[in-house]
Amino acid sequence: MEKPPPSSVPVVDGVVEEEIKLAVFSKKIFKQIKDDPQTIKKIIVPWRKRHELTIYYDTSDRYLLKQRLALRLRNGDSNSYLLGLKGFGSTQCGVAKRLEWEQRLTNPPNNFYSGLHYSDIISGLVKDRLDGLFDNKELPIDFSFLPLLESDIKREVCQLDLEGGTRVEIALDWGVVRANGREAGIGEIEIEKISGSLDVMKLFAHKVATQYELKLAEHSKFSLGLSLY
Repeated sequence: MEKPPPSSVPVVDGVVEEEIKLAVFSKKIFKQIKDDPQTIKKIIVPWRKRHELTIYYDTSDRYLLKQRLALRLRNGDSNSYLLGLKGFGSTQCGVAKRLEWEQRLTNPPNNFYSGLHYSDIISGLVKDRLDGLFDNKELPIDFSFLPLLESDIKREVCQLDLEGGTRVEIALDWGVVRANGREAGIGEIEIEKISGSLDVMKLFAHKVATQYELKLAEHSKFSLGLSLY
């Protein structure tokens, strides 16, 4: 797929997400990490499991993709969904940085598997950002975002307290990405900085990669989905 041009739309009020992704080809690695005494003693929020189904949307003319943005709807707890808008960002020295807007939907539309109607999105950070994005774009009355791709992931996640008060979330992801009638398996470790030093997080990720002979992931779930086209 042709690489989208840089966005000309100003980005404001977004949170900068900083994370490192490591590719995993065997789920045995997950158990080894969870059982590692050095990991266990750093845990401040216990491991929890969840099944995450995420659907990414775009307009019929791929307007968000052209603006280097990704709109996604992900199941949260039993009664809510998380709507997120993410910038493509950049990766330097293995650290992916991108802007992110997110809001919770307590009443997601019933037809979100087939589309997400613009009028169904309630007021919030994502809706405000989309309003600005589409302010000068003529849209039909029945405008809907259409499903672009989806990821179906079994996730285990916890939070760790590293040196100097740095806090990270570590997620163990295993599942598939589907797009255009195709699917590809994916296994990865996401290490995301919650607070503190980016250098401390990078050092921790390097130790994990070295200990378990892991490499940086070549694709995010979204970019893997795009590659299926």
